[in-house]
Amino acid sequence: GAPFIPRTLHSASWIEGKGLYVVGGFNRKTRSLLEVMRLDLAADGSSGEWAKLPVSDEAKAFRGRSQHRAVQQSNHLIIFGGFDGDKPLNDIVVFDSDTDAFLA
Repeated sequence: GAPFIPRTLHSASWIEGKGLYVVGGFNRKTRSLLEVMRLDLAADGSSGEWAKLPVSDEAKAFRGRSQHRAVQQSNHLIIFGGFDGDKPLNDIVVFDSDTDAFLA
């Protein structure tokens, strides 16, 4: 699977039937991370593999962030606020786990 960069100040949310989603976070080298990672678990939950999901459409307003909050609603992650490395964020972005993309 994809390498998982050590981080802090991220969010982690479980979506049933999909996996564990880790959004953003902070590390000293990259600062606020612009990435979504999914841990795909084996059926018995004993092992897993990380997948780095594409975050390609900056027009949809997802910016690298840390110190944000995320909640799961159905197949969506609703992400609020955080810090982009320069300033506090006061936005809401929605990630669709069916398409692995942010909604407009």
